[in-house]
Amino acid sequence: MSLFRAGMVVNQRHRVVRPLGAGGMGEVYLVEDLLAGGRLLALKTVRSAAENPATLDSLKREFEAMTRFRHPNLAGVYDFGRLAGEEAHFFTMEYVEGADLLDATETLGVGELCSLLVQLCRALEYLHSRGFLHRDLKPSNILVAGGGTPSPTVKVLDFGLLSETAGLREGGEAGGTLHYMAPEVLRGHPAESSADLYSLGVVLYQVLARRVPFDGPSPEEVVRQHLHEPPPPPRDAGRGRSLFAGRRSVPGAYSPRALRRRHPGRGRPAAPTRTTSTC
Repeated sequence: MSLFRAGMVVNQRHRVVRPLGAGGMGEVYLVEDLLAGGRLLALKTVRSAAENPATLDSLKREFEAMTRFRHPNLAGVYDFGRLAGEEAHFFTMEYVEGADLLDATETLGVGELCSLLVQLCRALEYLHSRGFLHRDLKPSNILVAGGGTPSPTVKVLDFGLLSETAGLREGGEAGGTLHYMAPEVLRGHPAESSADLYSLGVVLYQVLARRVPFDGPSPEEVVRQHLHEPPPPPRDAGRGRSLFAGRRSVPGAYSPRALRRRHPGRGRPAAPTRTTSTC
């Protein structure tokens, strides 16, 4: 059951327009900011934050840092607070009207995809250079605004939240989304920027082949493949339409070897992602 209905005003400031969805952290609503002329925002509830004071303090510190981020490919974040009368907290962020990366690239060619990929890499470089990780990079956290126009824009969502508490959670569950998690994170090692780059490789593979590289009937099978199996070449893995249809070879940047490339050392931070204007 949803916390809020359309027309309700949250904390005397945010009027709910409609629900947008739900995720592992809580629920998401489209709201109007009554103190900012009705500006549309996404309001996300965070139920787990109230369970652990240390986690809540960490989230507050990280959120304060993220409000200072200014990058065209990162969705802006604004306010953090506690929901009146509820054992839950919330934050607000820029509302991005667009399709997720997988849907937005359904009809794109490789050349058009390169522009979106460059934007995505620049967003990750910005985060990593400031000591933040995304930790849950996947198509649903990457929106494309202005699809169908000459200059679509990538917007990365849900970056860095709860980053100090990432890694293995209570009960041994690793943070992130299983199909996109790096092998070292699945083994219980602390995440580094290289884990984001691995997730980026999985996302790119999925966009090109229209399926994830590792899948199976159980979570255990997916983990086994991440740890021990090479992914099939994207041109052989595609189901239905593939960006490699009719191509004689797969570009090296999209090869399984590039996807499986790992960070050379555990103790050193990975170098920031470097991008150019071409693929």
